[in-house]
Amino acid sequence: MDTEVDGKYLGALAFVENTPKEDLARFTVQQTEAVNGLNKNNSDFIKTFRKMSAENARLRTALEDIANPLQRLKRNMPEGYKLDGHTTTSLLNSVDFYKDIARQALNAETNADEH
Repeated sequence: MDTEVDGKYLGALAFVENTPKEDLARFTVQQTEAVNGLNKNNSDFIKTFRKMSAENARLRTALEDIANPLQRLKRNMPEGYKLDGHTTTSLLNSVDFYKDIARQALNAETNADEH
């Protein structure tokens, strides 16, 4: 519904001026509900994005620990302790050591989902 007055296009303004108040009120409510729905969807998206970002960081750390297990041992060692060569070598050659890193990362995901 295009409207011209003195050669000027009024567009939506003419629509609003010529629409009954009840219809405008209903339209306003519909638009408000639509905006509120978008805001809720955006909020849900942000929560999901943050959760996935945290999960990504946790799993990336686990992969980095598997790729560089010596760095993990050093990072998790209590202050003042030193790595023993024989024990470290045995640990780094153990498949279970790497499985434990992966399991810890996956269990953290399961525990995070429960909270």
